[in-house]
Order: sequence, then C-alpha cells, then structure tokens
Amino acid sequence: SDGFTTGLSPAAGGLYVASFDAVSDKVVHRYDALHRWVSSFSDSWSAVESMPFDVERWCNGGAIDVGPDGSVYYTQWTPYEIRKFTPDGKLRLTIRRENDFKPPRVERQADSVAFYNYTGSSAILVLSDGRILNVVSVVADDHKIVGTLLELFDADGRFLKSIKVDRLVGIKCRDARDRIYAWEARVVPQVVRYRLGFR
Repeated sequence: SDGFTTGLSPAAGGLYVASFDAVSDKVVHRYDALHRWVSSFSDSWSAVESMPFDVERWCNGGAIDVGPDGSVYYTQWTPYEIRKFTPDGKLRLTIRRENDFKPPRVERQADSVAFYNYTGSSAILVLSDGRILNVVSVVADDHKIVGTLLELFDADGRFLKSIKVDRLVGIKCRDARDRIYAWEARVVPQVVRYRLGFR
C-alpha cells in the first residue's frame, strides 16, 4: 500500500492492516499467517475532498480491531464512520454519529505541506460481548488536542453512552476481562490500566 500504516490487528490465521492504497482505493488489507497479501476491502473516504497524493496518504487513515467472532471493525479518522465487516471483507454494519467536527486543515507551504491536528477517531476496540468502543481525539480551534471522547455502541451499532476525558488518551488494547490499556498525556506520560464506567 502507498499510505502510512495506521492500524494492525492479529486474527486467527493472519493479520489485518489499516493503510490507504491509492491504486485500489482500499484501506483494510488482509494477510495470511505467512504475511502474504490475501485481499483488500473498505473504500477510503475522507473529509478532505480534493487532495494531492501526499496529503491523501495522511487523511485516508483509520484504526481497526477484530471482534471475538472474527468480524473486522474499521473506524476512519474523519469523517465519523465505523464499519463492520465479515472476516473476508463483506460489509455488515455502518455506524455514523452526528457531530460538528471540522474537516482537517491542510496547507501548502512552498515545497512542503502543513498538517494540523483535527477532531477525529483515533482508535476502536471491540469488547468481549460485542459492544464497540470508539475513541475520538478532540481538538480546539487553535488545533491543540484538548480531550478525548470515549463512545460506546451496542453490538448492533446503537449508541449507548459517551464519556469526555479532559486530556489526550491513547487507547491501545483490552485484555480478556475488558480492562482497557492506554497512555495518557500528563506532565509525565504514563501507561494506565482501568475499567471505564460503561457497565
């Protein structure tokens, strides 16, 4: 693929990689246990409508996770949309949330491109009961990251709850007891393990 790798998720017999590919216009790629490419799926879709290639690689990203039943979940950075696929890439569910998030700001500056922080999805986790936790980094008008939204959906995609955290939280993974592991932007960055108040 031509883009940056924005997500990896192991699965039975292989690996799923999130990375924008300009030729196929797909963002999720499946590899077998020997790391051979098997298939690509999930069309790219960005809030930036007209982009040169070097910008397109940056904007057309997202995060992935694999659920307990092998389903593949992809949350794109922007605009807000979550997709659920069968293990072989058939679309089964699309989740959208109304929001007032602004599109990414990208500026040409002579021979370079300036990318600014923007509000958008940064991670997705599927809990053991099939519920979906989508993580959104929140950016103020001055492009500083000011918080994190943790949004929970049931297994059918119905919105359940949203929690706002007033700092940047990088959700990374969960364990078998659905404890969430993340790093937090504090005076001294730290890795944290905790249960969210979603029960």
